[in-house]
Amino acid sequence: MEIEIVEFYETFRDQEKRQLKGTLHVYLIDLNADLRGVRICKEKKKWFVNLPSGWATDEETKERIQYPYFSFMDREKTVALRNLIREKGIPFVKEKVGEPFFKPD
Repeated sequence: MEIEIVEFYETFRDQEKRQLKGTLHVYLIDLNADLRGVRICKEKKKWFVNLPSGWATDEETKERIQYPYFSFMDREKTVALRNLIREKGIPFVKEKVGEPFFKPD
């Protein structure tokens, strides 16, 4: 699977707490498709990457459930995609945001 990180859209930054949040625009080369809204978040030294998803209320249990907007039928491919986005997305964000934010890491 090949991907290209197209852009990072920053939504939140707290220099003092070393937090950064935003979304990635990812081009899925093999599928000739854009994937937008991939959430990426840095809190202190940890990074989190989540594929786009939504929330709904389960009619029976009344609990909030999260469901993906995009996934492969083969769960291993979805996990591989998320790992690839993490592998390419973190360096992209670091370059886009700039070294001063990441220096103490």
